[in-house]
Amino acid sequence: MGVLIDEPKFPVIDPAPGIYTSFSNLRFSDVQIIAGATFGSYVYGYISGKGVARMGPPTAAVAASIGLLSGLTLAYQNASGRLMGLCENGPEVQQYAPVKRPFE
Repeated sequence: MGVLIDEPKFPVIDPAPGIYTSFSNLRFSDVQIIAGATFGSYVYGYISGKGVARMGPPTAAVAASIGLLSGLTLAYQNASGRLMGLCENGPEVQQYAPVKRPFE
């Protein structure tokens, strides 16, 4: 578990969320980030590899993989931040009960 430098500005739901907890609390905007990063990277990879002899599709596949991983990382960071109270988490607070004393 990492060390928090900033105090949470919003109610804390889970002070140390795991991977399953974070990914089960993705919002639609997080899914859009994943899809946008993957698609944008695919297009960039295809255009970049198009000039070389038939390297467009393989380059696009590698770029899409990199975009998928970066989108997943960013979505995981956003979801974890909401659960730890570092970002706005109104819908999550309504769904779950906040922790009374999270970091003691």
